Amino acid sequence: MNLTTKTVKTNLNSMKNGLLPIGVMLYFVVFHYANNASIVSLSSSLSVILIFPAIGFLIFIIYHELLSWEAHQAALGAFIFLLFFLTYGSFFDWLLKIDLITIKHYSVLPVVIIVAFSISKIVKNINAKVAGKLWSILSVVVLCLIIFNLIRIIPVEIRKAQLNTVNSKENKSVLENSGKTMNYPDIYYIILDEGAGFNVIREYFNYEKIDDFVEFLDEKGFYVAEESKTTSTNTLEVMAERLNYEEYPGDKDQLFYFDKITDNKTVRYLKDKGYSFSVLNQMGGSFGYPNMPQLEADFQLESDENLNESNIGFSYGLVRMIIEPTMLKSIFNEYNFPRPVYENHASQIFYVMDKIGNINEVDEPKFVYIHLLLPHRPFMFSADGKIIEYKNFNNWNYYLGNYIFSINVAEKMITNIIKNSEKNKMPVIILQSDHGARNIKNNEPDLVVLGDYPDKNRYDIINSVLIPNCGSAQLSQDLDPINTFPIVFNCLFDENIPLR
Repeated sequence: MNLTTKTVKTNLNSMKNGLLPIGVMLYFVVFHYANNASIVSLSSSLSVILIFPAIGFLIFIIYHELLSWEAHQAALGAFIFLLFFLTYGSFFDWLLKIDLITIKHYSVLPVVIIVAFSISKIVKNINAKVAGKLWSILSVVVLCLIIFNLIRIIPVEIRKAQLNTVNSKENKSVLENSGKTMNYPDIYYIILDEGAGFNVIREYFNYEKIDDFVEFLDEKGFYVAEESKTTSTNTLEVMAERLNYEEYPGDKDQLFYFDKITDNKTVRYLKDKGYSFSVLNQMGGSFGYPNMPQLEADFQLESDENLNESNIGFSYGLVRMIIEPTMLKSIFNEYNFPRPVYENHASQIFYVMDKIGNINEVDEPKFVYIHLLLPHRPFMFSADGKIIEYKNFNNWNYYLGNYIFSINVAEKMITNIIKNSEKNKMPVIILQSDHGARNIKNNEPDLVVLGDYPDKNRYDIINSVLIPNCGSAQLSQDLDPINTFPIVFNCLFDENIPLR
C-alpha cells in the first residue's frame, strides 16, 4: 500500500466519525417530520432535511480539521456543540419570557457559542479508547432513534400516496361521466376561516359597525343565521361534515378527514348534475395543512404570480418548527425568509376577490368553493387591507382588524358575483366560517392571546345563505351548518335529503 492510498484510507476512517453529528441533525429533522407527517409534504421538506445534516458535518470538520482534534473527540465535541445549537432558540425564548433584561440575538448568540465550545472541550482530554466507545454508543442510540421515527413516517406516507391516487381516479371518473344539460344556477361556497359570529364581534370586540355588513347581506337577499354554531373547532372535522352532510367522530386522524374533504358528497353530486368545479383551498396552504391533497377541479383559482410550496422550496410550517429552536432562528427572522409565503397568502386573497365573479375558464353551471385562511392567523392585515408589522402577526389583539378586512373581502366578492350574474339566474351564495375565533394558546414566543375570552365564543360562526326563489327553504336563526347543502339541494333539485 503506497503512502497516498494509506492517507486516503486514514482520512476516510476519520471522516466516518462525522456520522454521529450528521445523525444527530438528521434525527432532529426526522423527529419533527414524523410528528407532522400527515400535514406536511415530504417533497417540500427535502431542502431542510438535507441542510441540517450538512451543518452537522460542517461542525465536525471545524473541530477535526480546523481545530486539529482527533476524529472521535471531534465527533463528540461536535455532538455537544450541536446540543446547544439545537436548543438555542428555545433558550432565547425562555429569556424573553422571564423578561429580566433586554436581550437581543447579537448579544446572546455569541455567549451561547462560547459556552458551547468551552463545554465541548471537555471531551478533548478523554482517552482515545473511551472516546471511541462513547462514539459507538451514541451512534447506535441516534441510529435507533432515526429508525424508530422512520417506522412512524413510512405508513403515513403510504396512506398519503394511496389517498392521492384514489381521490384522483374517483374525481376523474365523476367528471368524465357528468353531462351539462340543465339550466341550474351557479353555487358559491365561501368560507372565512376562524370568522367569529356577528354577536361575538358586537359583544366581545365591541365593533358595532358589524351591523353595516349584516345590513348589506340583508339587502342582497341573504338569510343571516346569527345564532348559528358549530359543534367543533377542528376545521378538518367540520368541513368534512358539511361537505358530506354527515357527522363524524372527533377522534379521527387528519388523513381520514383529508379523504372525506377531497372526495366529498357535495362535489360528486353537483358534478353528476353537470356542474363544473372551481376551487381555492387555502386550508391546504402554508398556514393550514400543506400536505392536504388538492381537490380535483376544472379550475384552480390561483393567480400566475402565486408561489406554491414547491417553488418557494419548503413547507413553511415545518421549516419554522425546525428552525425556531435552533441557532438559525436569528438568521431566519432577521432576513425574513417567510416573506414569500406571506406574499403568496395575500396575493391569493386579492386575486380571488376580483376573479370570483368572472370565472370564464369553466362552463356553467359552476360550483365555486373558496376557503380563505382569513381572518385566521397570521393576522397580517389592518382593517383597510394594509400589511401590519410582522411582529404582530400572532397577536390576537390584531384579530379584529384582520376580521374587518375579511368581511370587506367577502362584501366585494359577493358584489362581484351578483354583478356578473344573469338577472334571470341569480346564484346561490353560502358565506360561512368553519368555527369562531379560538384564541388558541401555544408556545410560540410572539403569541399574544385575548384576555377573559369566553370559551363559548369559539363555537359562534358566520352563517349566511342566499337561495333565490326558495321560500320553502328550512332556514332558522340557529341553522346547523351541516344542513347547508341538503337545504340547497332539496330546494334546487327537489331532493328530499333529511336534515340533522
